[in-house]
Amino acid sequence: MQSEAIENQIVRGEWQAEVVNHEGDGEVYVTIFSGPDAEERAKQFCLYRNGSDWQSSPSEFLANCSIKDLAKIQGVGPIKDIRVLSGGIPEDEDIDAFLQEVYGARK
Repeated sequence: MQSEAIENQIVRGEWQAEVVNHEGDGEVYVTIFSGPDAEERAKQFCLYRNGSDWQSSPSEFLANCSIKDLAKIQGVGPIKDIRVLSGGIPEDEDIDAFLQEVYGARK
């Protein structure tokens, strides 16, 4: 495995950890870090990936984090206006057909 933490050239302050699996088919995995300490967290992720088996669960990296800790790491907080969640599905779309497609894809 080869990994590197790189600052995003389009979104300043956002860092990405790029991991290349040279032992397999050359797959490239990218994990984005933003918010407080993004650079440090991306570099820690690279160190973690270099020292462990890629087949182990990616969730192990943040396994001991609470929801509150994850929100702090990502620099997000509670939603102050519920309307920000509206508008995800165009009005001319059939919501029932959309949900049926989503649930069908999960089987």
